[in-house]
Amino acid sequence: MEIILDVLNYSLTAILIGVSTAWIFLIKSMIDSVRFTPKLDEFEKKKHNNPKVSIILPARNEEEFIGKCLDSLIEQDYSNYEIIVIDDSSDDLTSKIISEHAK
Repeated sequence: MEIILDVLNYSLTAILIGVSTAWIFLIKSMIDSVRFTPKLDEFEKKKHNNPKVSIILPARNEEEFIGKCLDSLIEQDYSNYEIIVIDDSSDDLTSKIISEHAK
């Protein structure tokens, strides 16, 4: 009976050491990951005051809403932008409405 208790004691000790080692390795890996992650420099506002923004608008059979959507995009207060409308073979008047807004 004493031998069984000794074996059980040694087994539990070995398991405890293994689990502790795994946790230590995990914590060390997390610390290294945070330490060696490259940091972004601060954003330089002088160089990027007003970058150009491309608004891509996919449309298919949207004649009911495309005019309102384009009007809304045109009325934005941001000045440096372009609107790219992609008509995916519409069966209605979507392409005509897009052409009218392009003029």
